[in-house]
This record gives sequence, C-alpha cells and structure tokens, in this order.
Amino acid sequence: MRPYPRLFAIAATVFWLGITFGGRAEASTILQTPAVLNPGDHFRFVFVTGGVHNATSTNITDYDSFVNAQASGATYDGAVLSWLAIASTNSVDAIDHIGQATDPLFLSNGTPVAATTTAAGLWSGAIAHAINLDIAANIVSPTFFVWTGTNPTGTGFGGPLGSLTPQVGSTTDTIGAWVSSGRSPSGDLRNLYGISSTLTVPQSSVPEPSTLTLLVTALFAVGLIRFRGHLSR
Repeated sequence: MRPYPRLFAIAATVFWLGITFGGRAEASTILQTPAVLNPGDHFRFVFVTGGVHNATSTNITDYDSFVNAQASGATYDGAVLSWLAIASTNSVDAIDHIGQATDPLFLSNGTPVAATTTAAGLWSGAIAHAINLDIAANIVSPTFFVWTGTNPTGTGFGGPLGSLTPQVGSTTDTIGAWVSSGRSPSGDLRNLYGISSTLTVPQSSVPEPSTLTLLVTALFAVGLIRFRGHLSR
C-alpha cells in the first residue's frame, strides 16, 4: 500500500495545527509598528469604522462596544487591542474619555495623525492627517461623515451624542472639521472614530506565521518524509 494518503494526512494535521494555534490572528488585522518609532516608545492607533451606527444612545459604552466590534480583533505584538470611541455624550467629553497623554497617534498604516491627545495635539484645531482609514488601512468613503458629538476642543458642548442633532466630523479634513463639521439627526447611520489604548513598541518582535508559510511548511514535511522513505528502501 502506498503511503501517500498517510503523508497527506500528516500534512493536513500540521497545517490545521498551525492555523489553530500559530495563526489565530490571521482572520484579523495584524497592526505593525509605525516606522518612525523605536523600541520602548509609547503610541496609539486611530481608525474610522467601515460600518455605520446611529447616535441615539447617551451611553458612551455603546459607542465603545461598536468600535471594538469594528476593529474585528485587530492585534499588535500578538495581543488583541481594546478601543475607545472618540466621542462625547452629555455625561462625558471625548478629551476626558480617551485621556490626555503625550502618546503620538497613527493611522492603521503607520501614518502620523497627532503628536498627543492633549489640547496642544489632537484637540488643537488641526491634525497632521485626516482619519480616513479603517482598521485594515482601507480608505473609508466620506459619504456618511462620522459621529463625534464633539467640538474641536474635545467637549460635547454644542451637540453630544444622544441629543437630537449631534455633531459630526469629516474624514477628509485636517482642521477642526475632522471632528466638528456640522450636525445631523441622531437617527442617521454614520461611521465613528476609534482609538486604541496606549501601546509600547516591543524590544523585538517575531512576525506571526501566515497561512502560506504554514502550507509550505506542511508540504515540505511531506516531501521530507517521502525522501527518507525512498532512502530506506
């Protein structure tokens, strides 16, 4: 009896184990360290959701839950990230919700957005680049604008989420309009901005194995087994 079925069963097992245990993040986005950073640096990622949501809730956790779901389990340095909505309600201002810190902000492709989340950075009235990419670094259509409930200084004054006509931002702007470009009925469906928790660039990192790498490894294992079997005859 030829051993090929058994060999391919071995290859399939190797491939399945690699997908199950070594490549769990393959189905989600693996974010990479922005090129300008060094080991030990602190930073945060920002993105705009590809999906849309209404702004009828006055509970900020509803918007946090939405941006986390939209991040689809994105990882950095092997860990799944947690996210907050860049948004204000009548009980919390965005500047306080995401926290004021000196950590620089980057899009999911590593493009710089702001030097800090303080009044001198994200809330200064201008940012370095529009927040126009989703978690997988795809450009999001500006058609729906973005729910923020927030004015350029980071507070909900003027139309927080949960009000009749909350403030919206624009993914095509780098001035204050990125966060406050107008108002809209809260029942409309629009995107939201998400920001990660503070991250630290690791001292070194090992890339996670891709599906192709695992498949090649499995096929190589089959070839090696066949070769050794031929030599033993």
